Amino acid sequence: MVDASPTYAETIEFLDQRFGLKVGFGELSRKLILRYDYARETYAFDAKDMNPEILAFTNRGVRPINIVLGCRNGQRKIEQFRANSKTTMNSEIHIYVGNPIEEDKLSKALSHLVRILGATKEAF
Repeated sequence: MVDASPTYAETIEFLDQRFGLKVGFGELSRKLILRYDYARETYAFDAKDMNPEILAFTNRGVRPINIVLGCRNGQRKIEQFRANSKTTMNSEIHIYVGNPIEEDKLSKALSHLVRILGATKEAF
Protein backbone atom coordinates (compact mmCIF):
# COMPACT_ATOMS: atom_id res chain seq x y z
CA MET A 1 0.00 0.00 0.00
CA VAL A 2 1.22 3.48 -0.88
CA ASP A 3 1.74 6.01 1.89
CA ALA A 4 -0.87 8.69 1.19
CA SER A 5 1.04 11.45 2.92
CA PRO A 6 0.89 14.06 1.52
CA THR A 7 -2.70 13.59 0.39
CA TYR A 8 -3.99 13.81 -3.18
CA ALA A 9 -5.28 17.35 -2.53
CA GLU A 10 -1.99 18.48 -0.98
CA THR A 11 -0.03 17.04 -3.91
CA ILE A 12 -2.30 18.78 -6.43
CA GLU A 13 -1.91 22.08 -4.57
CA PHE A 14 1.89 21.70 -4.43
CA LEU A 15 2.13 21.00 -8.18
CA ASP A 16 0.00 24.08 -8.91
CA GLN A 17 1.68 26.52 -6.53
CA ARG A 18 5.27 25.38 -7.04
CA PHE A 19 5.29 24.49 -10.76
CA GLY A 20 2.12 25.99 -12.26
CA LEU A 21 0.83 22.54 -13.25
CA LYS A 22 -2.94 22.37 -13.14
CA VAL A 23 -4.09 18.88 -12.26
CA GLY A 24 -7.64 17.60 -11.90
CA PHE A 25 -9.86 14.63 -12.50
CA GLY A 26 -12.18 14.58 -15.51
CA GLU A 27 -15.71 13.68 -14.47
CA LEU A 28 -16.69 12.55 -17.97
CA SER A 29 -13.39 11.08 -19.13
CA ARG A 30 -12.60 9.48 -15.73
CA LYS A 31 -8.96 10.41 -16.38
CA LEU A 32 -6.38 12.56 -14.67
CA ILE A 33 -5.96 15.85 -16.53
CA LEU A 34 -2.69 17.79 -16.41
CA ARG A 35 -2.43 21.25 -17.95
CA TYR A 36 1.10 22.46 -18.62
CA ASP A 37 0.72 26.17 -19.40
CA TYR A 38 4.41 26.76 -20.20
CA ALA A 39 4.12 24.48 -23.24
CA ARG A 40 0.42 25.31 -23.76
CA GLU A 41 -0.46 21.64 -23.61
CA THR A 42 -3.06 19.57 -21.80
CA TYR A 43 -2.81 15.85 -21.17
CA ALA A 44 -5.42 13.29 -20.13
CA PHE A 45 -4.41 9.85 -18.86
CA ASP A 46 -5.28 7.06 -16.47
CA ALA A 47 -2.78 7.13 -13.60
CA LYS A 48 -2.81 3.32 -13.50
CA ASP A 49 -1.20 3.29 -16.96
CA MET A 50 1.73 5.41 -15.82
CA ASN A 51 5.16 4.33 -14.63
CA PRO A 52 5.79 5.93 -11.21
CA GLU A 53 9.55 5.89 -11.89
CA ILE A 54 10.10 9.42 -13.20
CA LEU A 55 13.04 10.04 -15.52
CA ALA A 56 15.04 13.26 -15.43
CA PHE A 57 17.88 14.35 -17.70
CA THR A 58 19.52 17.32 -19.33
CA ASN A 59 20.41 17.69 -22.96
CA ARG A 60 24.20 17.32 -22.84
CA GLY A 61 24.38 19.02 -19.46
CA VAL A 62 22.49 22.12 -20.57
CA ARG A 63 19.57 23.43 -18.55
CA PRO A 64 16.61 23.10 -18.42
CA ILE A 65 16.13 19.65 -16.98
CA ASN A 66 13.66 17.44 -18.79
CA ILE A 67 11.28 15.50 -16.50
CA VAL A 68 9.58 12.54 -18.19
CA LEU A 69 6.39 10.93 -16.92
CA GLY A 70 5.75 7.90 -19.10
CA CYS A 71 3.33 5.06 -19.68
CA ARG A 72 4.26 1.55 -18.66
CA ASN A 73 5.83 -0.41 -21.52
CA GLY A 74 5.91 2.70 -23.74
CA GLN A 75 2.23 2.38 -24.63
CA ARG A 76 0.62 5.41 -26.26
CA LYS A 77 -2.17 6.03 -23.73
CA ILE A 78 -1.71 9.75 -23.00
CA GLU A 79 -4.02 12.08 -24.90
CA GLN A 80 -2.28 15.35 -25.72
CA PHE A 81 -4.31 18.43 -26.58
CA ARG A 82 -2.83 21.58 -28.13
CA ALA A 83 -4.54 24.71 -29.33
CA ASN A 84 -5.13 24.68 -33.09
CA SER A 85 -3.90 21.12 -33.42
CA LYS A 86 -5.28 17.60 -33.54
CA THR A 87 -5.36 15.47 -30.42
CA THR A 88 -2.46 13.02 -30.39
CA MET A 89 -1.71 9.89 -28.39
CA ASN A 90 1.68 9.77 -26.69
CA SER A 91 3.65 7.55 -24.36
CA GLU A 92 5.35 10.36 -22.41
CA ILE A 93 4.83 13.81 -20.92
CA HIS A 94 7.89 16.11 -20.90
CA ILE A 95 8.08 18.92 -18.34
CA TYR A 96 11.04 21.29 -18.08
CA VAL A 97 12.45 22.74 -14.87
CA GLY A 98 15.38 25.05 -14.26
CA ASN A 99 17.44 23.42 -11.52
CA PRO A 100 18.19 20.07 -9.84
CA ILE A 101 16.39 20.93 -6.59
CA GLU A 102 13.17 21.67 -8.47
CA GLU A 103 13.68 18.54 -10.59
CA ASP A 104 13.84 16.37 -7.49
CA LYS A 105 10.73 17.91 -5.94
CA LEU A 106 8.71 17.71 -9.16
CA SER A 107 9.79 14.12 -9.82
CA LYS A 108 8.79 13.04 -6.32
CA ALA A 109 5.45 14.87 -6.47
CA LEU A 110 4.50 13.37 -9.86
CA SER A 111 5.58 9.91 -8.77
CA HIS A 112 3.58 10.21 -5.55
CA LEU A 113 0.51 11.44 -7.42
CA VAL A 114 0.37 8.53 -9.86
CA ARG A 115 1.20 6.02 -7.09
CA ILE A 116 -1.67 7.11 -4.87
CA LEU A 117 -3.96 6.81 -7.90
CA GLY A 118 -2.89 3.24 -8.64
CA ALA A 119 0.31 3.25 -10.73
CA THR A 120 2.65 0.32 -10.23
CA LYS A 121 6.35 0.04 -10.98
CA GLU A 122 7.22 -1.41 -14.37
CA ALA A 123 9.86 -0.67 -16.99
CA PHE A 124 9.22 1.93 -19.70
